[in-house]
Amino acid sequence: GEFDDGAVIIVQGVTYDISGTRTNRTRDLTAVLNAIYRWPVSSTVNAFGAVTFKTENGGYENAIGALKVPGQSRSLDDYSLIDLRAGANFGSVSASVFVQNAADETVFLQNVLGNEYFGSRRIIGGEISVKFGG
Repeated sequence: GEFDDGAVIIVQGVTYDISGTRTNRTRDLTAVLNAIYRWPVSSTVNAFGAVTFKTENGGYENAIGALKVPGQSRSLDDYSLIDLRAGANFGSVSASVFVQNAADETVFLQNVLGNEYFGSRRIIGGEISVKFGG
């Protein structure tokens, strides 16, 4: 998105006209690709494996980023993440293990008043679910 005509922002006592500039924390590109493969192990068990690739590129951390103000315009970091999952279905029971952010990438998200925010580091876990009824 873009800021409306007449939009202004004051940064360290300086007024900037941000009319028509892009909205902060928006990305030039966000893409997600998912792939899953399922196969029968027996007449009652089906296994599966899945991979998710996510990437985000471009954009600015703050509202005056597109104005290229020295010392004030901060570009967002580009990043790519891979998540993995493997499991099996046993009738009405499903069990899986997963790894989010498999490469353990440190993703800087933004800085607000000197406080830096980062995405989640690698998470490893498991899930068990049971379907009830039809």
